[in-house]
Amino acid sequence: IHRKGVMEAIEGFMMNKNMNIALTLVGGGDLDLVIENLVMDDQRITKLPYAKYNEIPKILHDHDVLIFPSRHDGWALTLVESMCAGLFIMGTQFTSSFNEYITDKVNGLKIEVEASDINNKIQWCVKNSAHVIHQGALNQSAVANSLSNANNAAQELKKILHTHLTK
Repeated sequence: IHRKGVMEAIEGFMMNKNMNIALTLVGGGDLDLVIENLVMDDQRITKLPYAKYNEIPKILHDHDVLIFPSRHDGWALTLVESMCAGLFIMGTQFTSSFNEYITDKVNGLKIEVEASDINNKIQWCVKNSAHVIHQGALNQSAVANSLSNANNAAQELKKILHTHLTK
């Protein structure tokens, strides 16, 4: 759907014609036919249907970067799942999980929902591939140690309750 910024991501990716990179699109929606027509001649682009929950880890394992160009997306579990899989994140400030976890040019890149900006950020990732791989791996521990992790949140709540109830 338009809100997801997928068209801009595809266009930004396609600007990098001579780069040895690949793009995988997962899911579907109102723009399916437009997207299929746009990407049919680019062998570097794979379009997958909606993935079952147990298929997501395999899909993520085969990638280094998540491009998440949403115009709005609430907390966005996909972004956090990608971090857990060790991916570097390219996303917008319009997703609260991006704002919670990502520091620009450290463990991800802030992008605008514009093909030219996404193109530039893809080039940055390619030029800084060692950084992207290293920081993507560190994204796993960022989620594991976060209060957004259910186990950590429960432990923190126990501490707060214990402190409050023992006073």
